[in-house]
Amino acid sequence: MSLRDIRRLGLMLFKAYAVIATILQVSCFGCEIKPDRDGHVSIPATWTSIPIRAFEECSTLVSVSMGVSVTSIDFRAFHACTGLKNVTIGTSVAVIGTDAFKLCTSLETVTIPESTTSIKSNAFDGCTNLRSVTFGESLRSLGDRAFLNCGRLLSVRLPDSLITLSLGTHSNLEYNHDRSRAFEGCTSLASVGIGDGV
Repeated sequence: MSLRDIRRLGLMLFKAYAVIATILQVSCFGCEIKPDRDGHVSIPATWTSIPIRAFEECSTLVSVSMGVSVTSIDFRAFHACTGLKNVTIGTSVAVIGTDAFKLCTSLETVTIPESTTSIKSNAFDGCTNLRSVTFGESLRSLGDRAFLNCGRLLSVRLPDSLITLSLGTHSNLEYNHDRSRAFEGCTSLASVGIGDGV
């Protein structure tokens, strides 16, 4: 076998390896824990957070529950889980991170537990079927565009504990220094009850 043949074989093997690696990456991308046959995941008691991008684009995820061990839901933890309908947020979760549930287009209701003090920017951005959000009475900060483009959200009551409604800096079209964009694009929103703390 000539040196040229060896190089050619090596190149072919490298390309085959790259294809296999890509297939494996795509098929496993975003499913830190494989959902059961009903699409459900129970977060183990050993987890103290839902890691960055743990379930990002996990298309088979339908429902998730987490216990008291979980204290944070990190950046893009459930980003673009388009089949996700039901989430039971753990009663110890203090922070819901940026883009945590962004583009979860099947999500209909969310209950924010009493433990949650902060919802970061774009956390529920693009949850186009979200109809109901219930906030716990410990929420202190609501990030910019937290519920951007939740077009089916009908009404919201913000708790008295809330002291920070983040303001947008600017967009390409207009400056927004004087108003919060937390519910921008929520075209069905008929009423917003704002607590005494803001």
